[in-house]
Amino acid sequence: MQCVGSWSREKHDLLRRYLSASGGPRRRYLPPAPGGAAFIDIFAGPGRARIRTTGALEDGSPLLALKQPVGFTRLVLCEIEPENLDSLRRRVAGAQVPVSILEGDCNDRIADVAAAIPQWGLNVALVDPYSLEGLSFDTIATLARFKRMDLVVFFPVAEIKRNLERNRVTYTALLDRALGTDEWQRTVARKGDVLKLVEVFRRQLQERFGYTTARARTAPIKNDKNVPLYHLVFASKHALGDKIWESITRRTVGGQGELF
Repeated sequence: MQCVGSWSREKHDLLRRYLSASGGPRRRYLPPAPGGAAFIDIFAGPGRARIRTTGALEDGSPLLALKQPVGFTRLVLCEIEPENLDSLRRRVAGAQVPVSILEGDCNDRIADVAAAIPQWGLNVALVDPYSLEGLSFDTIATLARFKRMDLVVFFPVAEIKRNLERNRVTYTALLDRALGTDEWQRTVARKGDVLKLVEVFRRQLQERFGYTTARARTAPIKNDKNVPLYHLVFASKHALGDKIWESITRRTVGGQGELF
């Protein structure tokens, strides 16, 4: 079981609420209707987590997806760590829908991930690596080419702020890979410019794959000192997806209204 910071609850709550709120549109793709609906998590982890400060246990994204009232026709999961894989397999055993679990680096196995996704389905993919090093735009592009693929992508703003100026060479290469372009190098010169990277990323999705997220808010996930650690970047090709995301991101995990 992974030990995580208390801010992980915010991330999981946003995901749970989005999966729940998008259940109505998803229902139209479930049997006996054609199409299908997949939940994809390419950094799936062991399936459960322990909050480091309190010891509280919480479901990870695969279990959140399996417990939705309006579920999915398939889960497609990828994980590289053997211990995580063993726990994940045990925790999804007995699921009422097929669960494809792929072992290895998702950036190497993305073609196998894509092969398990219903081509004409209404799909949702979580891209939540441990650090910027795991984020590859080529991998995201493989998912984005599906006709109906909502994306929720981890973007580590705090890590980039810490390292961009002190380790420019390494982080230039990592950001080129994550964003699929070197365009950002002309506008991001210092750590205070880091949020501009999110706009570059969203513009790539919009211009190359038809995502309609120019105005959709990102959700900053903050630590116990109220400092943003990363942003969850949402992308959809349908205005309804944007509308649902906008509605859920106006409230925190505790139910308090918040504008980002």
